[in-house]
Amino acid sequence: MRNRLLPLAAGLLPALAVLAPVPVGARLWVVLGLGMGGGIVLHAIARQRFGTIFFGAILACTAGMLAMEAHRQAAEQAQIAGAPAVDLTQGPMPSPAPPAVTVSGHFRQGWILDEYAVEPGQRPDQSKEATAVLVPFVGDTGDVLRLEGPIVIARVEPARARMTGKQTITGPTTAAPPEILEVLVQVTGVDDPTKVQGVVVDTLARPNVGRPWVQLLLSVLASIAAVVVYSIAMHRPS
Repeated sequence: MRNRLLPLAAGLLPALAVLAPVPVGARLWVVLGLGMGGGIVLHAIARQRFGTIFFGAILACTAGMLAMEAHRQAAEQAQIAGAPAVDLTQGPMPSPAPPAVTVSGHFRQGWILDEYAVEPGQRPDQSKEATAVLVPFVGDTGDVLRLEGPIVIARVEPARARMTGKQTITGPTTAAPPEILEVLVQVTGVDDPTKVQGVVVDTLARPNVGRPWVQLLLSVLASIAAVVVYSIAMHRPS
């Protein structure tokens, strides 16, 4: 009975550890600890089978890390799906901004910062279209706007930034670096412009809907493989 339950527990616990109430930063160490710890316990019982059990431990750790990634991506999707809505034509972005948000407003035409994907040390080829652009996203199309709340910067595809009329964008938020605000926004009538807050809404960082299920399926397969390998090691004659 023990020889059946131990391989099952050692193979499944690393993947199930993602459900444990532990801080996210410590979850990886819990997964690895359970994965390698299970292998150590089984090796102490089934001696002379180190290679097989080590392979099972690697599979169990892999299953745990795949489960962690599936959990992270599912949490991101839930965060995006439950993002609060802010209409900049009716009021400012709240401060601090929520982790993810759906925002309605207008792209500030003419104030665009191109973003190129280049290797470190290389210069971007500006003859080609940028992979993404940063553009102010505002509640009015006037030339001069009153500063209320954090300045919203949208990270979007170049073609989308050229759209006119009221638009709606959705994505996770991050604090806008001061150098980005300095390039894209001109602020007057403020005692200290460096204290002006901005938030980037990254529409290109939205997670792929199908990926958590792929990661979860791979985690299940790796867990089953770990259980099988452990069972072979425990039942094979020495």
